[in-house]
Amino acid sequence: MYKLSFMKIHSRNFLAFIMFVVIQLNAQPNPYNTVEGVWGKLPKGRTWGSTSAVFPATDGSGNIWVAERCGANSCAGRDDTPILLFSQSGELIKSFGKNIFVWP
Repeated sequence: MYKLSFMKIHSRNFLAFIMFVVIQLNAQPNPYNTVEGVWGKLPKGRTWGSTSAVFPATDGSGNIWVAERCGANSCAGRDDTPILLFSQSGELIKSFGKNIFVWP
């Protein structure tokens, strides 16, 4: 009997502690800045699909590589290029990967 009540008390205390920690973490301000509007101008008639990767270019130019799924969740049967290089301002510099990747 004593063992059961001891476990109940400590289980409740542990859960209360975990809830306290989670609430405190969620109360922190968001450290990220929201970009207003649409960054990354795609060619006319094309829309953003599921984005699978975003990486800075390694040449120090500040450009951004993006892998996205051809305006959908897959590039199967689509003629879009899923690998895109953008300038810092969001202008498309180059792209490649047409009919190479199904699910980048």
